Amino acid sequence: MTEDHAQFDTLLECDAPLLIGVRHHSAALARAIPELLDAFQPECVLIELPMEFAEWLPWLGHEDTTAPVALAGCATNAFGLCFYPFADFSPELAAVRWALRNDVPVKPCDLPIARHQDNDREHTATNSEGLLERLFQKTQTRDVGTLWERLVETPAVGSTPEAIRRSGLLFGYALRRNDETASAYDRRREAHMRECIASETGRLAVVVGAYHAPALLPEPMLWTEPDPPKTDTDAAEITTALIPYSFGQLDERSGYPAGIRDPIWHQRAWSAASAEELDSATAELTVSVCRALRTAKHPINVADGKEVLRMTRDLARLRGWRAPGRGEFIEAVQTCLTRGELLGIGRAVAAAMEDVLVGNRFGSLPVDLPRSGLAPHVESLFEELKLPGPRQIGEQKRLRLDPLRSRLDRARVVTFERLIACGVPYAKREAGEDLAHRENLTDVWQVEWQSATAAMIELSATRGATLAQAAFGALQTAGLGQPLEEWSAAELPLLIQAARCGLPQTVADGLRWLVGPFLLTAGLSELTQAMELIEQVRAGHHPGLPTHSEHDWPHIVQQFELSDDIQTAPLLQAAIARLEGIGGSEDIQDVAGLLDLILWFQRQPSDRNSVAAGRLIWTLQKLATDGSALMQGAATGALLLLEQVTSDRFGQRLGGWIDGAVDAESRRSLQARIRGSVTMCLPRMTADVSCLDDAERRLAAESDQEFLSKLPALRGGFHIISPASRDRLLKILLERLPDEPTTAADLTIDPEITALRFAADEAGLAAVQELMPD
Repeated sequence: MTEDHAQFDTLLECDAPLLIGVRHHSAALARAIPELLDAFQPECVLIELPMEFAEWLPWLGHEDTTAPVALAGCATNAFGLCFYPFADFSPELAAVRWALRNDVPVKPCDLPIARHQDNDREHTATNSEGLLERLFQKTQTRDVGTLWERLVETPAVGSTPEAIRRSGLLFGYALRRNDETASAYDRRREAHMRECIASETGRLAVVVGAYHAPALLPEPMLWTEPDPPKTDTDAAEITTALIPYSFGQLDERSGYPAGIRDPIWHQRAWSAASAEELDSATAELTVSVCRALRTAKHPINVADGKEVLRMTRDLARLRGWRAPGRGEFIEAVQTCLTRGELLGIGRAVAAAMEDVLVGNRFGSLPVDLPRSGLAPHVESLFEELKLPGPRQIGEQKRLRLDPLRSRLDRARVVTFERLIACGVPYAKREAGEDLAHRENLTDVWQVEWQSATAAMIELSATRGATLAQAAFGALQTAGLGQPLEEWSAAELPLLIQAARCGLPQTVADGLRWLVGPFLLTAGLSELTQAMELIEQVRAGHHPGLPTHSEHDWPHIVQQFELSDDIQTAPLLQAAIARLEGIGGSEDIQDVAGLLDLILWFQRQPSDRNSVAAGRLIWTLQKLATDGSALMQGAATGALLLLEQVTSDRFGQRLGGWIDGAVDAESRRSLQARIRGSVTMCLPRMTADVSCLDDAERRLAAESDQEFLSKLPALRGGFHIISPASRDRLLKILLERLPDEPTTAADLTIDPEITALRFAADEAGLAAVQELMPD
């Protein structure tokens, strides 16, 4: 206790720098900070914010900036998008506004975003008998969020600014004292903050998370020097933006980890200058909750509202507060209006409270704020295409689009694909299937404008002033910017995305690469995808690259002429050559590649009588007899799909494989052959179960011992397909069984027959145990 008192007194008395410990959203400290800074008169103010945001601070505190807003940053080395939201009740925003009003320099002092990677964020806690536990007991709380409300927010009404500062520092000191060791990430951040403090002269105020305050003293407490970072990430390029935000996103239930609950309450608490004003605000919120319930057709009257307000005030008096806090208001509403029902009226009350206490307030930015050319371009494009824009933030919309027949839908799909290429979260195609292997007449998209949408558009502006330029820049950065001779098969998905984005020059260069150097390095699946890409472009099935008809949006959709020397024949020949080379493969991915090739070939009726078709069939026949067990099954299934073997012939081969499984090695081969054939032609098996007739007859004729010896191989062969597919096939097979009613005689079993059946069961169990001892 003596040590805690001494250390805490040192923390409170330090004024070089003056430490103001905060939570990132605190109405009490946001209201107190202007008075604290007026009294201290600092010559510079440092705030906990990454260094890259220094240029945005004048705009953050601009008189025309209406909170909530957020600073967003993203590294071009694929480090994730990060947000730093601010509301009127954010202490850092209050400090920025004070500094700008008083012509005092204000600077960020936190670790740059570029150095946020590869950091250990784990910390170790001490025993449960420390200062934090005693505060929990004193305030009758069990989590730090409620502790902050009981220790800082609610008692702040009528308290002096210095008392509020001391409460915030006590909260931070208790959290820090509870940690045996702060995380390496936090210590690295604090080391950077200490460097920023040391570089300043004169009277300095530091607005920082209360947890970090003890580590920023001239002689730091509860802190050890961090180890050097494992990698140097300072070179990462960071782009930043200032964007509007909303109260819904500030609420911690939206997923924001540093958020608070019920932003409307905190906004009212920030604007209340006295206990009387906060009490009046509580009454207004009570009326609003009751009104929302009546609108939802629930029988809530004036008496209910009065009872809520009475209980709120009584709880505040019992706990010694000058005015009710958020906790008292929530308890009173839940007690008086839900009437003990968690369901029914309880859910209605929860919905009304969310509507009233979270709200739908949105921030706005000054009209003269510097903006990239990309953001206005995208907003005007969305208006032209009748898509939800920034004025409909949070509004989800489901669109079924027909890009091949509707000019408007074609332009919309191209816009969505370009946004996806830029990493902008706005549109998502339902089902999420790989479009390289299917074509639909219509696609269903879910679209929603989010704060992340605005942020990523701003951050993508470094790549271009239009969406097409930004998408081109993003794909160039991802790998298409290399010289063509350095491209590999890994660039094929990027080329497909470029075609979806309607980037004609990139596609033209890429198609020449496909029929050139690509042939030397591509695998079977990549060659099939390349052939599909060429045929789709030739048919005008990529919305951004039509090869026929006029269109209404030439600034979005580009006409494309496919060169006569871009043909699929070289790719097909290379694919068949690859097929000859995987005869001994035991990799199921090679079977998937073969299936891609067969499906593509089935969609090309004009090629079925060509020399390439003959070579393909000859290769499959060779694989069916000389390949590995897996490829024998796959090739046999491929011949069935190409109508080169009949269903009866396929069934005879399958039956022969089953008959030949007489030892451990042949049973392993049976499993591999079934895996290959089922992967290749399961839909055909399901549609035409006659191809399983011969195998079914042979299995039925086998003894129990023979069947049990082959059962693991049979099971393993069909295990490659999904449970749903197995269920469908089983259901079809069961429908073929005779539908004979069970009589009472069938259920009356002779004792001798019962004994024989028990003996057979025991023999079966012994056989299974011999085959699978584990």
